[in-house]
Amino acid sequence: MEFGLTDKLCKKIKLDTLQRSEEQEAAFCWEVNFDIAFRKMIIFIVNASSRFAVIAYGISPGDLRKNLPGIAEGLIRQAMRDCIGIPETAIDAYFDAAGEAKLTKTHGKKAVGNMTRLMMDAPCWRVPVFTDIVYQDEMTDLANHEIFKDGPRDRDYRVVMEKMVDDLMRLGIISKEKRNMPRGASYAQLKQEVMKLQMGAEPSEDVAEYLRGGINESRWKHILTEDEAMELHNRLNELR
Repeated sequence: MEFGLTDKLCKKIKLDTLQRSEEQEAAFCWEVNFDIAFRKMIIFIVNASSRFAVIAYGISPGDLRKNLPGIAEGLIRQAMRDCIGIPETAIDAYFDAAGEAKLTKTHGKKAVGNMTRLMMDAPCWRVPVFTDIVYQDEMTDLANHEIFKDGPRDRDYRVVMEKMVDDLMRLGIISKEKRNMPRGASYAQLKQEVMKLQMGAEPSEDVAEYLRGGINESRWKHILTEDEAMELHNRLNELR
């Protein structure tokens, strides 16, 4: 497994020149960068293949310098469990297959561009940085429900976390038959469901499963009006 650090991050945590990337499997490569919020670092860890992301706050430069791979692995594990419900055995299999963690240069313009785009989009989500916790669950959840296209030739949009699941299936880490996890839905799709709920329609099966999974209603207040959030809250209670 490789963690590609930007020059900006290397300078911040005082790391020497890093080796070039050698890993051929992009699903085992992650880009790492940071920004500043409330005078502390907010860390972005983004997969080079799927764009699956983890966002964390308040980790000191010294701690990153001493144990960046260990810290990143713990955060990725938590995001895999919380965002897409991957079993612990499958997470272990992923890290075993990825091999020993190495710090390297970043993995090309496309991977860095995806991470930069995420960092630019994050302030637009209207989700606060919770300064009392490290793992930013709401921001991480939103990042992994973003929709995107792999390239100009792609006709269909995809959800980030579904691409991560596809990579795990392609690598043989999880099987389609044993996936047993929600397909997920982007927040844009979920907002469309709100309109259906307000008209008295039942939500689609995929979205109903996602909603029953315990999504925090407070998150909806960042994309809905107060009346819409209240309506959704009432309908969610009926579903449970």
